[in-house]
Amino acid sequence: MRNTGLIEEILETAFKIPVAGIVFSVIIGGLGLYLTNKQAPVGAKPT
Repeated sequence: MRNTGLIEEILETAFKIPVAGIVFSVIIGGLGLYLTNKQAPVGAKPT
């Protein structure tokens, strides 16, 4: 199974079920914020 197929399935499900799309977006957004904050050095000042 290709990754593109999996992504298409997720997107189709998100369009069919709006709540699933919202949950999916929140999970991806939260993961992105978590990784971004995790990579920032301690004591770094925002530019």
